[in-house]
Amino acid sequence: METGDLIFVRGDSLVSKAVRFFDKGEFSHVAIALSDSHILEAQYFTKSRITPMYFSDYEIMKIPLTENEQHEALEIGVDLVGKWYDYLQIIGYVLNSNFNNPRQLICSEMIALFLFRLGKINNYEEYAYLKPNELYSKLNINFQESTG
Repeated sequence: METGDLIFVRGDSLVSKAVRFFDKGEFSHVAIALSDSHILEAQYFTKSRITPMYFSDYEIMKIPLTENEQHEALEIGVDLVGKWYDYLQIIGYVLNSNFNNPRQLICSEMIALFLFRLGKINNYEEYAYLKPNELYSKLNINFQESTG
């Protein structure tokens, strides 16, 4: 993995199973690679953080970045550290509503903000409320079109 790549995780915890149930897909979490060994993630029960890569079942989505964009990605990643987890948005998913605290983030919302600030997506709102599998599908199409 390289700086800026997205890490879509297939977790097997109880929370992961609940996410997959509501999201109707194989992924339960998503993080951003900040190096070949560290990721940025928004994880429940904690603030967003940079941590060594610890997942064992995942798929890497390559995001084509220039060297300058990789440096910018690191700066954006560091800037996103310390955001509380947005439980209100999770409740919104369960109730099929768009509840959101704009000062807090869930994993897929953090990815949308990261990509928007990096200039890789044009409309933050279009991506901010997607669940991990919805985000995976939409970005997969988006980046295939831009590279193919």
